[in-house]
Amino acid sequence: MPTARNGLAAVAVNNIIYAIGEWNGSSVLSANQAYDPSTNTWSTKASMPTARDGLATVAVNNIIYAIGGTNTAQTVVYSTNEAYNPSTNTWSTKTAMPTGRSYLVAAAVNNIIYAIGGGNAARTVAYSTNEAYDPE
Repeated sequence: MPTARNGLAAVAVNNIIYAIGEWNGSSVLSANQAYDPSTNTWSTKASMPTARDGLATVAVNNIIYAIGGTNTAQTVVYSTNEAYNPSTNTWSTKTAMPTGRSYLVAAAVNNIIYAIGGGNAARTVAYSTNEAYDPE
């Protein structure tokens, strides 16, 4: 990857892997980088509006949703839900989750996004929360 980091999320759309969000050892950034396995190349894409790590990503109808996460100080958890359209290289803000959290997972079934688990920013509290979001 062009930017060494952890706390990022990855998702694939149209055979391209997107590495989104990060912790670079001193701060949270909003990086969005794409890897094309067919050419073994990376490219930089439009950055997320909200810098964060510990977020979840999922794709529905070729749109990537970046959900939740935490800030650099790990004192704030986000309920943020932002959508990235790879075909236009643009982000838009969507309806936030009812429960802010970081280090959660997300999956889509029948085009419904499920945000599951996670916890507080310091990872001292874990949630069993399961919330659904319909992008339509």
